[in-house]
Amino acid sequence: MPVFNQNKKAKKKILLFKLAMDNGKFIYTDTDGSEKLDEFSKDSLVMVREYKRRTEIYATWEGNFLVNPHHICYATPIMLYEVLEGDLDNA
Repeated sequence: MPVFNQNKKAKKKILLFKLAMDNGKFIYTDTDGSEKLDEFSKDSLVMVREYKRRTEIYATWEGNFLVNPHHICYATPIMLYEVLEGDLDNA
């Protein structure tokens, strides 16, 4: 169910996966990226959408990112609102 702010722009709640990499960094990707990581072999690079967590409840889409599934330690599901960069000022 969309949430509306003062400017009447809908914010879409999406399921993201927080991927913990073996170098200590975290990557946020969506369900499509998670499915791609599951279906490809562990020795290949997989292109997934990367999101950046901006606040406790908001994330923005950053671009595409190449991930080697062999270097993922674990994945945690998380629900966040997808917003545009400019919408964070009005959030």
